[in-house]
Amino acid sequence: MDFRKVKLLLLFASVIFWATQGLDLWDSGYIVGYSWRIVQGELPYRDFYYKGPPATLFLWAWIMQSLPLVGQFLYLKIINWLFFLFQSFLWMKGIQRGLDWKVPYPAMTYLLGLIFSVQFFPMYPWPTSDGLLYTAIAFYLWTMCFKKYRINFYIPWIGFFTIIVALTNQSFYCILFVFIIITAL
Repeated sequence: MDFRKVKLLLLFASVIFWATQGLDLWDSGYIVGYSWRIVQGELPYRDFYYKGPPATLFLWAWIMQSLPLVGQFLYLKIINWLFFLFQSFLWMKGIQRGLDWKVPYPAMTYLLGLIFSVQFFPMYPWPTSDGLLYTAIAFYLWTMCFKKYRINFYIPWIGFFTIIVALTNQSFYCILFVFIIITAL
């Protein structure tokens, strides 16, 4: 087996192992609870109060509908950690493409991004981590415009993801305007 595949397999195995460990000291269960209410047919603001924009609730409700009922909290934690890893990958690839930086050990950088994300964010779904994921997707697509010159294809997708970013957390409203300004330049 290729050494790169072995590293990737070890990375995923470590994510799955560490997802079963530890104590969650955050109040992170409330996103799962609200998302479960959406799965049961309720809607935010009509059937229950929620403090912010509801995109995170609908994303995780959609994910919860596709998961088996038994072990759902473990699955949600693993998916959230894989989102952290994917986010690190997108930021790194976007920076490499947009700034022409060469990173000597990209797999280690992704792993460090995962470790820092896990240390600073809850283990379960959270609006801030979802907003950062959508921002990473928009940033990656924005850097695709540098090399591919298919701007007409990427601009609507960048707009879509920046709108979703704004719908995850109030503090991300400015991301939409930042991407509009940098895309216009």
